[in-house]
Amino acid sequence: MTLDEFFRIGTTVTLGSHTFEAEAIKAFARKYDPQIFHIDEEAARKSVLGG
Repeated sequence: MTLDEFFRIGTTVTLGSHTFEAEAIKAFARKYDPQIFHIDEEAARKSVLGG
């Protein structure tokens, strides 16, 4: 079975919930995508994306 056979368009699947915490997000960014605007909130605010 492929994913497109399992998940049909329009089907709703409840997977649960997860709480994202700022420090955990920054820790992930430091490890996997250490661009300054991902790990420094002030730098993010000053970026072209505005935070």
